[in-house]
Amino acid sequence: AHSRRRPVFRRESLPRYDRSITTFSEDGLLQQVMYSMEASRRGQTVAAFATEDCVSVAVASSSDMKVHRIDEHVLLITSGLVGDGRALAAFLRVQCQNFRLTNGEAPYIKDVAELASGLQHQLTRTGGARPLASTACLVGVDSSGLAMYQTEPGGSMEQCRYAAAGKLRDQAMMALNELEGKWTARASQDDSQEDGTAAEKLSVGELAKGVAKSVLQGEWDQDDKDKVESVDVWVVQSDETRRGNIRMTCALNVTRQNVDDLMDSFPPATKNE
Repeated sequence: AHSRRRPVFRRESLPRYDRSITTFSEDGLLQQVMYSMEASRRGQTVAAFATEDCVSVAVASSSDMKVHRIDEHVLLITSGLVGDGRALAAFLRVQCQNFRLTNGEAPYIKDVAELASGLQHQLTRTGGARPLASTACLVGVDSSGLAMYQTEPGGSMEQCRYAAAGKLRDQAMMALNELEGKWTARASQDDSQEDGTAAEKLSVGELAKGVAKSVLQGEWDQDDKDKVESVDVWVVQSDETRRGNIRMTCALNVTRQNVDDLMDSFPPATKNE
């Protein structure tokens, strides 16, 4: 009898670049970083718009904390894995305290953003670690005025007029781009009045309403699992009479039915002498 030998099928071994955080793939990408960015894009939608007078932020209403007060004058808003956002917030709180002890003053918003992006970048080149799957938006007031920065899981940092993160980031950015055009057109009319009077800029309520709609409008026609029924709207303003020279006002559970009420919900911008 002939001996029977089981045929052996050899699979061609392919390199698995996504198993190591510090190894580049053939197309020059760190796969684990790409995975973390994709995870952050699946978080709840966040939108923000900054002017010289205020910063308006809209966050989908949720039991998960996405807005963190890092220091007296800084807010951190995250989108992505909730636990990673909390870990980033805890790290930044300690770093801000250390900055105050070392330098005797509060850090600039740019300094806090650099600390956040520095940690995110460090985790992309540390063996045995994984990137934070959370996009961060830092908003606050320092001696130079209001400022807003956005950092990504790969460690990039950008100062921006408007920003969005989460599952419907692209749709929100389109709506914010239209709001920015409206704001710019209104601001450019300041010196163009025939009678010499200044044109009326967009009010704080108008900006808050526009930012809220950028999140609600983007999710209007989505499936039930992706719908956002309400958002929390935060408005950050400079106010020298408040702790940290910052005034933070929040409108909870804003829906499509009552979004117009934001026009009267926020105080007008104050000018510091």
